[in-house]
Amino acid sequence: MKPRVREILNWYSGDNLGTLTQLARLLNHGYLGGSGKLLLIPMDHGLRQGGQIYSSCPDAYDPGYFLDLASDVGASAVVTPVGSLQSFGRDFIGEVPCLLSVSGGGAAQAQVQSSILLALESGCSGISLEIYFEPKIEYHLDDYLLGVIKEWVIQARSKGLVTVARCHFHPDTFYDQVVSHCYGVIQTGVHILSIQWPIDSKSKGLELSPQGQAFYQKQGIRVISLADKVKHAIQVAGLNARRVVIFEFEEKVDSTFDISENVKQLAQGGAFGCMMSHHFFNQTREKSILNIRAIQNLLIGKVPL
Repeated sequence: MKPRVREILNWYSGDNLGTLTQLARLLNHGYLGGSGKLLLIPMDHGLRQGGQIYSSCPDAYDPGYFLDLASDVGASAVVTPVGSLQSFGRDFIGEVPCLLSVSGGGAAQAQVQSSILLALESGCSGISLEIYFEPKIEYHLDDYLLGVIKEWVIQARSKGLVTVARCHFHPDTFYDQVVSHCYGVIQTGVHILSIQWPIDSKSKGLELSPQGQAFYQKQGIRVISLADKVKHAIQVAGLNARRVVIFEFEEKVDSTFDISENVKQLAQGGAFGCMMSHHFFNQTREKSILNIRAIQNLLIGKVPL
């Protein structure tokens, strides 16, 4: 095992051996294996965006397309809903680790337990909790949502499964609110935090709220560049970089240069990796592979920052 992976696993020393084994599986798999970085490919975009999002690449309607792609680029894992998982199942056994996509909203205990059982039966390394935050949110998470997330984490951990919390934020959510909510989520015990960050020109995702701006200036916290914001998010929500925090940018893929600049900023800020946006797959397979490989190389420093 590479020293970096062993170092990260030591951060989770309170977990059981089953969960640590699955976390090691993710960190050791694929092109980024052993580097301490992750690249996850979600297969559940259609649940949020509608199936028509793949109209420019019809092959992507087939779940097997993503598994082939993930295998070819050496992705760390795929995030898949149950329908897609059951459709490819035996054809891709052992090729790429899978994370079962489940709703992080309110769910009865029986639903939680049945989903965990399904993840186990399907050979998944863990679950991916999809958590959606409303545009008008306070700075602190309500107790109900925290309780729901904790229940998922407890049930998954008891079966030796990793929990990824995939936090989706509305474009009207300010940067300091994003950081505050992610800190609350990580305190529930999730193993990997994925922050979906809208950064287009109409988004507030990289802006400070008036209250946040006053506080950050008073404390002398520098959050000017994207790298600054990534570094600070990992410091706060990642418990001073002792939890794996990855990022997903909801941006359109117009040019390799734009992608590279954002990933360079991610790498400079100390990000542990990326969750790929659906925009990366609404193009030809060849372009998807080219862009993903460029991102992987930037994350591990094969391309100068």
